[in-house]
Amino acid sequence: MLSFLRKNTLYFVVFYTGAIVLVLEILAMRLLAPYYGNTLFSVSSVLSVVLAALSVGYWVGGRWADRNPSKSLFFTIIFAGGLSVFCLDFLRVWLLPQMANIFSILSGPLVSSLLLFFIPSFLLGMLSPFAIKIAVQDHPEQLGSISGTIFFYSTVGSIAGSLLSGFYLVPSFGVNSILWGSALSLLVVGALGMDWKNLIGKKIVMLVAMILGMAAASAQLSAGSWDSSVLVAQDGIYEKIIVYDGKYKDRPARLLQLDRSSSGAMFLDGDDLAYDYFHYYALFPLFKSEMKEALVLGGGAYSIPKGILRDFPSSHVDVVEIEPALWDIGKKFFQVQESDRLANYVMDGRRFLRDTDKKYDLIYSDVYHSLFSIPTHFTTVEFFEEAKSHLSLDGVFMANIIGDLSRRTPSFLLSEMRTFREAFPNSYFFAVKSPGVLEAQNIVFVGVNNELRMKNEELRMKGINLNLKIEGLSDRLIDPVRFELSAYSVYTDDYSDVDYALLSVLSEAVEENPKSVKGKEMFDLVAQQLRYGPRYPTSPGHAKIVSFLTSELEAMGLDLHVQKTTEFLSSGVQVPLSNIIGRLYPEKQKRLILGTHYDSREHASLDPKNPNSPLPGANDSASGVAVLLEVARVLATRESELDFGIDFVFFDGEESMEDSWNGSWRPLGSSYFAATLWDLYPRSNSKEAMTENILGVIVVDMVGDRELVIKKEKSSYRHNPDFMDAFWKSSGGGAFDDSMGIEILDDHTPFLERGIPAMLLLDSDYPPFHTMEDTLDKVSPESLEEVGTALLRFILFSPFFEKNVVQ
Repeated sequence: MLSFLRKNTLYFVVFYTGAIVLVLEILAMRLLAPYYGNTLFSVSSVLSVVLAALSVGYWVGGRWADRNPSKSLFFTIIFAGGLSVFCLDFLRVWLLPQMANIFSILSGPLVSSLLLFFIPSFLLGMLSPFAIKIAVQDHPEQLGSISGTIFFYSTVGSIAGSLLSGFYLVPSFGVNSILWGSALSLLVVGALGMDWKNLIGKKIVMLVAMILGMAAASAQLSAGSWDSSVLVAQDGIYEKIIVYDGKYKDRPARLLQLDRSSSGAMFLDGDDLAYDYFHYYALFPLFKSEMKEALVLGGGAYSIPKGILRDFPSSHVDVVEIEPALWDIGKKFFQVQESDRLANYVMDGRRFLRDTDKKYDLIYSDVYHSLFSIPTHFTTVEFFEEAKSHLSLDGVFMANIIGDLSRRTPSFLLSEMRTFREAFPNSYFFAVKSPGVLEAQNIVFVGVNNELRMKNEELRMKGINLNLKIEGLSDRLIDPVRFELSAYSVYTDDYSDVDYALLSVLSEAVEENPKSVKGKEMFDLVAQQLRYGPRYPTSPGHAKIVSFLTSELEAMGLDLHVQKTTEFLSSGVQVPLSNIIGRLYPEKQKRLILGTHYDSREHASLDPKNPNSPLPGANDSASGVAVLLEVARVLATRESELDFGIDFVFFDGEESMEDSWNGSWRPLGSSYFAATLWDLYPRSNSKEAMTENILGVIVVDMVGDRELVIKKEKSSYRHNPDFMDAFWKSSGGGAFDDSMGIEILDDHTPFLERGIPAMLLLDSDYPPFHTMEDTLDKVSPESLEEVGTALLRFILFSPFFEKNVVQ
């Protein structure tokens, strides 16, 4: 037996070290997950670094073996590998939290993997060529068979390490224990084969003592990192599980954390549900009268199953939770009680749906712990269709989704909305915080297994009658009209760019100044308008942008007014027009008007090739709309009010009289607005306007040019130099040139004619003006952001308003 072991020592060693490589590779994902999430970037980074380290190890190991093919050096490398794993544990505890604060989820996993896992993998990679060189010394004629055998045992060892980690080690032991066990075993194997007589003993002992001291310190830090409020801190099969007592909404609470994600909470001073999105299962009676069978995908702290059992006494609830430990944790720490009405299944949610033939009145999917942990197979149209196939007639599917309502491309949330509507045409989307903000929040998707769609007002009234426990339900409803979804992907099992789409969401989540205007957001607003097509009155695109603007302003919480009129064009054709007004602080008497036109030109009259084609209107129309909407969003979400109100006015018909350049031209929508000012700014007991309450009018038009230069428009400055100088002083320079420009007729003109301070912000030097070249590529996010920022500076900080607003 001893002879057999001695003869096959190399094979056993490469088998074992091959296993350790895969153990470390699997542990790497668990080590990075609390800091960077379970994303595709983490998986790719770990695999790439380990493979790169092994490749370099093979190359270096082969050359070392040629120079000194000794068994002692072979085992010394194994010993060094053990020391490097101890160092890995030290770096993990001391440096990884700091690195997570510095690097994003895109670069962080790669940098951290290089620092933590490259050296151990490199050292273990050196062993295979060493083993081959040693083994063939006595049998050079068997080089091929020996090489094949070495790689066979190494690969089989890797397979064993992978299976052992997934099926036994990780479920049975903590990450710390596995790391220490791997390091110690490598040290023992290395020490047994080293030639200690030829080594400098004292230096080796000192090195080992230093490494072990570092590892002991890291273990002490790791063990002491949880304070007395932590009730559970253990490794689950899929994530690190922590249960602790703390505060939530200034109330004592017990919280569940999975890796870095807050995944559940329970108030300790009451039985009401802690997280706002937990309450949305209560929407069920809006769509179906009776709940007998419910399915909850994702147990977490089991708050939603408990709520359903409490609020629907005749219901039976199946819960599918993939993490085995959470069921017992729920019973011990979150007041989950075993009941004939509650069944728990430990398995993947999609696998459960595939295997069961049961029909449910409600399916609630709560498998997205955070932006760092989104299981891709629960984002696809196939998943939603599978869930729908398990709904009873009029059954309801709900899903808690995490994302933001930015229009960037790609957008995880907007792609998910489009995907969801493919499976559930009768669908509703509720923003738990607000549909008017851009920051990441919980969005509850609701799909109904019928075609009886309810309108917003019907939902609101039905919610009131049913006494649902969700405040402002109709105000949280997201109107899909706000988003032109054709630019966003439909997620399928074959294609889903979830991790990539989430990058920008996470970047915004850590942005230093989330209340500033965002040039990219404005650029995407321009792109959305262009997807509507031509936007002249009577065109389909015009109707779409009217619906978009009204829905967008309502989502911001502004007081909405729509002025409707009909006007005759110079050709004699009568067209309906709509001015759309969103009022911020409508109760304030003193008001600033910010205006732009949203219609585009029916004919690109200055285009040398296609003068009769509809103008795209990227800069001439869409840019002004984008700037005003973004400024409105930022101001509407401010915590403190201004001392004056702002009216955001989107004029129609500015481009309608395009054939009247003989002196009779006038902007139709703004002319009507100025002629009926008494409608919004009435003087008491009189059909007259209180124009003295209008602090001024700022019209923005054609402000997205990549080479933006805005000069002082001559008629604006002639009528009110103080107003214009005050704006230029606060603008910060840049694109705002202090020199005098040309005189321009635009939407500010009707106000000047009535003696109201008004100015036009417009870049008159725009070569694609009224041509088919006025396209998205001519627009710059930086220019849009500069104009939006200048408007905000003027509104928030200019002394002009302190002087003119009566406190």
